[in-house]
Amino acid sequence: MFHSVTDVTHAMQTSVAPVFLIMGAGTLLASMSVRFGRVIDRARVLMDRGQLDWSELRVLHRRARLLRLTIILNSASIFCVALTIFVIFGSLLFSLDLPVVVPTLFSLSVALMIAALGFFIKDFAISLRVFEAQLAACKSPATPTEQIS
Repeated sequence: MFHSVTDVTHAMQTSVAPVFLIMGAGTLLASMSVRFGRVIDRARVLMDRGQLDWSELRVLHRRARLLRLTIILNSASIFCVALTIFVIFGSLLFSLDLPVVVPTLFSLSVALMIAALGFFIKDFAISLRVFEAQLAACKSPATPTEQIS
């Protein structure tokens, strides 16, 4: 139970780090969702053309599944952080001593975030590899670095 303003202040101070993690994860979630939408839009454009490029559709399908996984992991991370904050306030409100629960939930949220970032980076690697293959297929006389400089 909160016995004083100091208890409430302590609970709020303890919740600051998890709140910042939620803010960062939310921003990352927005970026992941935009990438996912672009992959789906590109697949729809290819399917609407009538002449299907199955190799590109397979890559887009793989990327969409990968991005879906990143979104799920990131959302689970946000959920664990929110649960961490809930437990912090609940333990103070009901005078519960939960020394293992808060660090475990917070560690789980960070681990989920790391996994989401790993898969997000994998999506970037796949899209760059496909782009490089498309550049090579163009058989331009100048390499991309020569054209930029």
